[in-house]
Amino acid sequence: MLLFVNKCCTAAALTHPLRTIFPTRLKMGIRALSEKSCEGLNIAKAMEDLANADAVCFDVDSTVIQEEGIDVLAASLGKGEEVAAWTAKAMNGGVKFEDALAARLQIIQPSKQDVESCLMNHPFQLTPGIQDLIQALHERNTHVYLVSGGFRQMIEPIASILDIPKDRI
Repeated sequence: MLLFVNKCCTAAALTHPLRTIFPTRLKMGIRALSEKSCEGLNIAKAMEDLANADAVCFDVDSTVIQEEGIDVLAASLGKGEEVAAWTAKAMNGGVKFEDALAARLQIIQPSKQDVESCLMNHPFQLTPGIQDLIQALHERNTHVYLVSGGFRQMIEPIASILDIPKDRI
């Protein structure tokens, strides 16, 4: 079974469930994530799905980390409000992702040095509970992937902290 987990903590089961016992720490990690930002969801179902997953794909922005990476980068370049407005449009379905990304990149036009400077001066904050959750998934040999429309250069340090190989980004 492959699950995709996004900022609303939704998980979609795709194929072949794997029957295993759900580790206590994994339950605690899901509760920490759920209590923080996922009201009104079927937590028991999410825990069951995670327990049966062969692989879990996490959206990075506003799920693994607490913020939207492109918004943090834009703010570090003095373009925060303008880019955040485009991010909101994209997240609310008012604009296609590709169009919003192109518009945001046109506004900020970041260089590699801009990205590196942003990471040094504004390190991303992991969502509470995510490190325990991913460690528990690793312990039960569940493949963990990070998915993002953002910059790989910004995601690799997060993957490193979470012990996720670069080929799973």
